Amino acid sequence: MALIHQLTPALKRLRLSGILLTLEVRNQQAIDGKWSYLEFLSRLIEDEIARRAQKQLAYRIRRAGLNSTKTLESFDFSFNPTINRQQVLDLATCNYIVQRRNVLICGPAGVGKTHLAHALAHEACRQGYEVLLVSTQRMLQHINGGRADGTHERRLQTYLQPDLLVLDDFGLKALRPPAPEDLYDVINERYERGSILLTSNRAPSEWPDLFGDPLLASAGLDRLAHKAHVVVITGRSFRAQGPRHFPEEVQIDLPVTAHLPRDYIGRDDVRMEAYRRLAAVTSPEDVEDVRAEWEDRYGAPPPPAADANTRPGIGAARRPGGRAAGGGAGGGAGAGA
Repeated sequence: MALIHQLTPALKRLRLSGILLTLEVRNQQAIDGKWSYLEFLSRLIEDEIARRAQKQLAYRIRRAGLNSTKTLESFDFSFNPTINRQQVLDLATCNYIVQRRNVLICGPAGVGKTHLAHALAHEACRQGYEVLLVSTQRMLQHINGGRADGTHERRLQTYLQPDLLVLDDFGLKALRPPAPEDLYDVINERYERGSILLTSNRAPSEWPDLFGDPLLASAGLDRLAHKAHVVVITGRSFRAQGPRHFPEEVQIDLPVTAHLPRDYIGRDDVRMEAYRRLAAVTSPEDVEDVRAEWEDRYGAPPPPAADANTRPGIGAARRPGGRAAGGGAGGGAGAGA
């Protein structure tokens, strides 16, 4: 024990202080197992290498902005049988990063796109790649903010340097100038230089309209989709599992029909789509996401629920007893509109 204390300053000076974590245990093992000096030294070096690798992995995951719980090990492939498990496991090898190819994950809300993106990014970190995960909207806001203080180019480089750039929720919000130009710059500069993994609630056929400029959209999406791996996920929402009751104090009122376009209000298919989307969510945050996506797609808020042409009660969260939160009998969101 006294010798270990004497070694402590020297090991710290050599930046080998991690050996101290296992030195006493390894020493006892060496005595009991009658290890040679070389075997004892070899075990200590292996421990130090493993400790440094784990520390570097934790640093890469933290720097990438990943959720450490969203891994392939925790991903439930059985929930959505439509997910091509073999394709996902092939992507987990990170060959697409070596080949500098992109991955596009598409599907409706709640089917596991973001979890899968985090999981594949986590695998890339395990293999030593530099990764950055960010929502598309936040990246574009950050780049645009550099125009005010002269750091635009430096901020743009932030998204060009990683081996893998993960852009979550592409198309969830409308792209307003100069966002289309900034997004094109990121795609163009990374083309055949670094991989992009992108998730989107929208079908690829809707992506060109987001740019507002056909020429810019064609050039950017052509580079993004070139030799890209496409993963399409359909099926049920993970968030729709179990009871879906909001807290009693939560009130979710949809806007009245007076604020909707005239040709939009009377569409029964739109009303039923709104009912389906809102009935699937489980929290106020999910409702806000659905409403934001709806406004971007249709240019108007979701239609009110309590109407003669659709089912009642969409406009307000339901209490376990069946009454709308914040309303009396028949007091749904649209009843008083």
